[in-house]
Amino acid sequence: MTDDELRMQLQQSQQAGCRALMDSYFNYAYAIVFHILHDYAGREDIEECVMDVFLDVLRHFNTEQNGSVKAYVGTTAKHKAIDRCRCICARNRHTLPLEEAQFTEIPDAVQVEETVEHGEQNRILMECIRSLGETDAAIIIQKFYYGRSSIEISAILGLSPPTVRMRCSRAMKRLRKLLSERNITL
Repeated sequence: MTDDELRMQLQQSQQAGCRALMDSYFNYAYAIVFHILHDYAGREDIEECVMDVFLDVLRHFNTEQNGSVKAYVGTTAKHKAIDRCRCICARNRHTLPLEEAQFTEIPDAVQVEETVEHGEQNRILMECIRSLGETDAAIIIQKFYYGRSSIEISAILGLSPPTVRMRCSRAMKRLRKLLSERNITL
């Protein structure tokens, strides 16, 4: 059914137009609402939210204006689902991060594995840096994490710039050795 035919049915008969609207876009609205609410709500809440979407569309959709009915239903579904999610989270005293309220891709197994592996490597790296001793660890972190020069590091640590460069060079050699023992390369 085209948007024009749907508009005509809504103008002629509210009941027939409502049926045609739901026949055309129920699955679409349900998919949007489910995507946002599935972690926070049960099936009944999701279905109730979908019904609220169609009530809102029927109340506020202007049949005289041109525009995509599907886009209007989709936008209404998204906003209703986010509002419902906020209510549920407030009721359960949870917060809803903005990233979760928007459409995001679900990570695949490879992405999850890479993220875990990267986190584990970072943990091992920090462990090895700390094992270098307080001054050498501070030099490595200041140089490579904060991007500070030998002169800036020398002012922070109270050492001369040549001493900072020498200690950094020696600390990097020890760090490479520690990491290679754990099969990690820089």
